[in-house]
Amino acid sequence: MDTPHASTTRPASAGRTAQDTTDAASNARSDVLARIRRLESGGLRTFVTPDPLVVDRGEGAWLYGPDGRAYLDLAGSFAVTTTGHCHPKVVAAIKAQAERLIHCPSAYPSALRADFLEAIEAICAPLFGAVSIMPAMTGAMANEMALRTRKTAPKVLERLRRWAFSRRNSIVCPFFWRG
Repeated sequence: MDTPHASTTRPASAGRTAQDTTDAASNARSDVLARIRRLESGGLRTFVTPDPLVVDRGEGAWLYGPDGRAYLDLAGSFAVTTTGHCHPKVVAAIKAQAERLIHCPSAYPSALRADFLEAIEAICAPLFGAVSIMPAMTGAMANEMALRTRKTAPKVLERLRRWAFSRRNSIVCPFFWRG
C-alpha cells in the first residue's frame, strides 16, 4: 500500500546485497511450498513438479516470482485470459464494487443483480426470445441444470445446440458431459 511519503521512503531492498535478496526470495518460495504441501491433499495439488514456479504477483501477461523474475504466463485461466493480470480497469471495478457491496445473495433483491440478469437477457433474448434465467454457481451446477432443461424444454435446447455448434462454440459442454 502506498504511503503518503512513498517517493521519499527508502526501498525495502536498499542496503541489501544481491545474495540477501536471492536468499529471501528462496526462503519465501520454500515457505509457500511447505505450507501448501502440508495441508493440501495430493489429489488436489495444482503442481506436479517437485520444483514448481511460485508466483508472487502478476501484471498483464506476466507473472513474477518472489525474486522478482518475470515469466510470461502461457497458462492464464478464465480470470485473466481477456484482460491480463491486474488490469487497471478490472482492479478499479472490483474496488468500486467491494466498497459498495461485496456479496449479492439471491435472498435479497438488488440493482446489481437486476443489471446482471438484464445483461444476460440482452445476449440471449435475440437468439431465443423471452428467457428465464437461473444463474449457476459452478460448472457442475450448470451441467446439471442443462440436463434437467433437456428433459423439460427440448425445443429451446435444440435451438441452443444448433446456435452453439454452428459457430463452433459451446455454451456449457458438448453432449452435456458431467465431469
